[in-house]
Amino acid sequence: MRDPSTGKHYDWDLINGEKTVAVKVNGQMMVTDTGGLLAACLSGHGIGQPLEIYTRPFIADGRLVQLLPEWAEEKFPLYIYHHAPQMMSAKVRSFLDYVDEVIK
Repeated sequence: MRDPSTGKHYDWDLINGEKTVAVKVNGQMMVTDTGGLLAACLSGHGIGQPLEIYTRPFIADGRLVQLLPEWAEEKFPLYIYHHAPQMMSAKVRSFLDYVDEVIK
């Protein structure tokens, strides 16, 4: 992806324990959504840095392989806000349970 203010590609942050390395990337193809990124990777047009949650089925069936697994410790911060738990509806509770299960 590109930084809209500069037009330059964003660096990739590779994380291994306490060490973070910013890697400058460049390429001929740029995508702006996860579907496009996965389609490009699956069709052999290069490598990408999608969130692990999106790659699970493709890694499981062998269509994608993880490169540099020792540098893949970055976690996507996910925050969900809601009013007081005693007022939580069954639908919201069910959604939160689902999200909790999916991200494990």
